[in-house]
Amino acid sequence: MRIYTLIAVALTFCILCFGCTMSHKSLVEINPPYTDGEAALMEIQRDGQPVGYLLQSARKKGDIWQFTNRTEGDAYVKHIVIKANAENLTPISTEFEQTSLVTSLQYTTQFEGEKAIIEVESDDNCRYHEVPLSSSQYFEKEQFLMLLRALPLSENFSTSLEVVIAESASKVTVHVAVVGTEKIRTELGKIDTYRVKLENLDQRAWIEIEPPHRLIKFQNDQIDTKSLLIEYNPGS
Repeated sequence: MRIYTLIAVALTFCILCFGCTMSHKSLVEINPPYTDGEAALMEIQRDGQPVGYLLQSARKKGDIWQFTNRTEGDAYVKHIVIKANAENLTPISTEFEQTSLVTSLQYTTQFEGEKAIIEVESDDNCRYHEVPLSSSQYFEKEQFLMLLRALPLSENFSTSLEVVIAESASKVTVHVAVVGTEKIRTELGKIDTYRVKLENLDQRAWIEIEPPHRLIKFQNDQIDTKSLLIEYNPGS
C-alpha cells in the first residue's frame, strides 16, 4: 500500500508541475516598444485610391499606456482611446465613438477581474453586456495593432490570443502567425518587415523588423482596405 501511495503522490506532483508549466508557457512575452508621445499617420486605400487616414498615438501615464486611434473618412469619424497596463498591455478600459452623416455609436468597456463590462449607446437605445474572460492573458480588438508591435515576432513565430470584440459583445481566439518577411516601399523609405497573418480577424499586418517595430502596412480583408505608413513622429 505504501508503494502505491508514493506512486499516487508522485503522479499528482507531476500533473501539478505539468499544469503549471503549460500555464506558464501559455503566456506570451510582451515587450512594449513605444515612446511617450509617438504618433504614426497611415493612409487608408481602397482599389489604390485614398479613402481616409488613421492616426495612432501612444502616451505613457504612470503605469498605464494610453493608445489613441483616430480614423477619418469621407463620411465618418472614429475615435478610440484604449488604456492598458504598461508592463503587460492587459486592457483596462476602452472608449469608442463613431459618428457619420446619419448615425452615431458609442461604447465603453471596463475590464474587471474575470469579465469585460460593455455599455453601448446608439441613436435609439442603451445596452449593457458582460463578456467572461477565461484566460489569464487577454486583449481588446481595438488595441491589437499596437499589441502586435510588442510581441516577440520572429520567423516562424506563432501564438494564439484571447481577444474581446466589444462591438459585438463577444470574444474570439486569434491565431497570430509570421508567414514571411517583406521589404515595403513607403514615403519614409524601404523598410524590412515581418508579414503577419491574423486568423479569425481576416487581417494582415506588416511590422517593422527593427525597433521600434512600427506598423508599416495593414490590410483589412473584411472591408477591402489597405493602410500604409506615411508619417511618423518618434515622440520623446
